[in-house]
Amino acid sequence: MVYALGGFAGIRDVQQPEAGFEGFLGKVLALSGVRQEPEVKGEGPLQWRSGLSGETRLLFAANPGEVQQVHVRWPKGDLKEVRELRSSTALPVTVDESGKQGFEFRLEEGGFLIFEIENKIM
Repeated sequence: MVYALGGFAGIRDVQQPEAGFEGFLGKVLALSGVRQEPEVKGEGPLQWRSGLSGETRLLFAANPGEVQQVHVRWPKGDLKEVRELRSSTALPVTVDESGKQGFEFRLEEGGFLIFEIENKIM
């Protein structure tokens, strides 16, 4: 069974943002089982991408600016293990006050890191 919203629901939100629309769409996607991207936030400019390589989820992070601490939060709380591939270092998985799992890392000036993410939902 497929449900589709008529038209492009996001156009009106782009033209005139409405409080709660993003949350509504997020809940619709979560209830439908669609995979969500992680939240990746740094202290400054940050470039990141997440995707699959075979059956392995990877997260790439590149820092065009100064040294910064980066926080990653996983959307469904199903994070099992995180490993930085260049150094083969395992990172601890934490749980924040809202119950989301995640991890943190330091990204050097001009640096980049690649993480292998093991989670229940690829």
